[in-house]
Amino acid sequence: MAVFDTVRYIDSDDAVVAFVPWQPGLHLYSKFAPERFRQIIPWCKSDEEFDGFIEQYSDILSCWIVTERATGRPFGFIYCELEPQACQPTVSLHGGCWEQSLGFAKLVLRGYITFIEMALNQGYHVWTETNKHNLAAVRLARAMGYVKYCETSERIYFWINRQRLYGSKYYTLFFNR
Repeated sequence: MAVFDTVRYIDSDDAVVAFVPWQPGLHLYSKFAPERFRQIIPWCKSDEEFDGFIEQYSDILSCWIVTERATGRPFGFIYCELEPQACQPTVSLHGGCWEQSLGFAKLVLRGYITFIEMALNQGYHVWTETNKHNLAAVRLARAMGYVKYCETSERIYFWINRQRLYGSKYYTLFFNR
């Protein structure tokens, strides 16, 4: 899809984090405890299933490894899904951090914020969703500026815009703009 190509090959000028395109065989699932990975993708149970998922839907999905720019050390991933049913060009962002230190958690959060800003700058509406019982993800989405727009018995769906992102406490913390 041509409209998605602008996000598929996205690059960041952030001085702290960088995004490296995902490649099959990186074993992202294995970097997490299985129960933690299932909070990101509930049905996924192996590296092969994750790789197959990204490859099967490569026309609407792109995945990046989030790395520390200075060292190249990977610590998390983000995958971006084009939402073809939306009226406006829209992407849904998902992912996680396999490193358990606060420093790396802050880096992956900075990566998400950088990625959200890049997508918004390219004219995309940005959504995300989480299991409603994953309270840490719900709190994190709200702290980044996401707003709930729909809730089911198992999922909460959020949207974010530039004003909400720039007004969030984490954006101010990381970018002081």
